[in-house]
Amino acid sequence: MIEEALVDEPVFAFALSQGHRSFGELLLGGYNEMHYKGELRWMRVIRAKYWQVSMEGLWYGDSKFNLLSLSKDTDLGNLPLDILLSSNKTTDPHVPIPTWQRNREAEASERSRIKAKTRAKGGDDEMDLEEKRKHPPTDKSPKIKKLLPTGTEQNPETSAIMDTGTSFLLGDPNTIQLISRIIGADFRTGDMSCAHLQELKSVWISLGGFKFEIAPEHYVYRDHEKKTCSSAWVPSYDSPFWVLGDSFLRAYYAVFDMKDKKVGLAPINMPLRHF
Repeated sequence: MIEEALVDEPVFAFALSQGHRSFGELLLGGYNEMHYKGELRWMRVIRAKYWQVSMEGLWYGDSKFNLLSLSKDTDLGNLPLDILLSSNKTTDPHVPIPTWQRNREAEASERSRIKAKTRAKGGDDEMDLEEKRKHPPTDKSPKIKKLLPTGTEQNPETSAIMDTGTSFLLGDPNTIQLISRIIGADFRTGDMSCAHLQELKSVWISLGGFKFEIAPEHYVYRDHEKKTCSSAWVPSYDSPFWVLGDSFLRAYYAVFDMKDKKVGLAPINMPLRHF
């Protein structure tokens, strides 16, 4: 198609269906800006055959521990869960608070003071509109964070591919076992209780220098009829790279650029069908 000039650009894009009331799409020759939110985050392809990108780490919630690194160290991987899940946030009064954090807390305090003062006066529509402009409602779309370059993007120890032909999240057994332990899933079968799903946190995966969020509703399969739950994290014993299937791609619009050898991801925004 490219050689015959049947497409405008050597680019194709995937948008997976979000359920029975949502469309899916494969677009050849470009990508649809209406089907994602924010900006595409472009990652360099390190091996074109499988569209491999570098994978720098995995984190559960706001834990400070990179699960990829922990899984390679038996002693660290066997630490108690309360230590494994310890946050980057500190409550130690002897640890100095960074300037940016003090400024943010001061701004939040000032906003609360103004809001309380406004309410005491009976409300102020202009103030409410100004507050909404400065602090819009929380966007529940998957989040993406930019990381500082570490050098591993050029010569990564671990890599990943995105595969629409795979439903699960396939990775090295040691890391999958660690994730399963954290979320309370059976490492071999993936079975897990549905009783504490609301307590699960997002898993963050670093690809090409960006952190992408995988929310619990994407890494846990729930069968409402059978009232059972299972994990999408599956050990792979023969793949040299991680395989991120539909559980990951359902949350992101994916663009594959054959000319510049790069992959772009952004939170998906597919319209609903109206019957």
